[in-house]
Amino acid sequence: MIKSRPGLLLVMLLFTACTKTPDETLIRQSLDQMVASVEQRLPKKVVEHLTDDFLAQDQMGVEEVRRFMIAQFFRNQQIHIVVTGVKIEIQGSRALVQFRAAVSGGTNWLPERLEYYELTTQWQKTGGDWKMQNAIWKPVLAAG
Repeated sequence: MIKSRPGLLLVMLLFTACTKTPDETLIRQSLDQMVASVEQRLPKKVVEHLTDDFLAQDQMGVEEVRRFMIAQFFRNQQIHIVVTGVKIEIQGSRALVQFRAAVSGGTNWLPERLEYYELTTQWQKTGGDWKMQNAIWKPVLAAG
C-alpha cells in the first residue's frame, strides 16, 4: 500500500511551477502570435511584439509598420502566411532569427498573389519578453 506524501506532492508542484520556458520557444511563440495577428487583421497585436525603437527595412518605425499593415488589409480581404526554416541564434538578451515566409493575399478563397520572402530579424529580451527590434526582408523566387 502506498502512503500519501503531501510533502513530496508539494515539492513536485513547486518544481513544475518553477520550470522556465526556453528562450527559443518564447521567440517561436511570439513569431507565431505575430503571424496569427496579421492573418486576423489585428495590427495592434502585431506591434505589441515590437520594441519601441523597432526598425524595418532600415526606414520604417512601429507607426509606419502599423500603417503599412492597414494598407495591406484594405488591399487584401484575406492574408495567409506560412513561415518555414526558422533558425534562431541566441546570445544573452539578443537573438538573430532568420526564416522564410510565403505570403498570399486576395479577396476570395483563392489567392490573387503569392510572394516569398527571406527575413532576417533581430530580437531583444526585455522584462522576460522577446520582442522584435529589427527586420530586413527580400523577395525570393519560389522553388520550382
